Amino acid sequence: MRIYLSYARADKPFVIEIADRMDVHEVWYDHRLYTGQIWWGDILKRLDWCEKFMFCLSEASINSDYCLKEWAVAQRLGKPTVPVLIAPNITIPDSLKYLEYIDFSQGMSVKELKRLLYALNE
Repeated sequence: MRIYLSYARADKPFVIEIADRMDVHEVWYDHRLYTGQIWWGDILKRLDWCEKFMFCLSEASINSDYCLKEWAVAQRLGKPTVPVLIAPNITIPDSLKYLEYIDFSQGMSVKELKRLLYALNE
């Protein structure tokens, strides 16, 4: 499964931990971008490439123009979205409230990790 991870820079340590737990899948997030690269073009290619779009929800990501643009492109491309709550006490945007989410806001429990892996394979 090819997965695109959308996140805010402030959440990168936790996102790396999530990506490491999903190493049976092809997981892409922007850690592979390099200086001088036309990064938005690469992001658009990866959004087209992915089979699932995972949106890591935190206060920083739901207020990030780039995260919201990535999600809008994923929706326009018809990519299934897997929201993952990674911070407690945030207000989930109305556009995402209708989706069932994985709750890692208190850490990665075995139960929620299993739910994530199941959701990715649906």
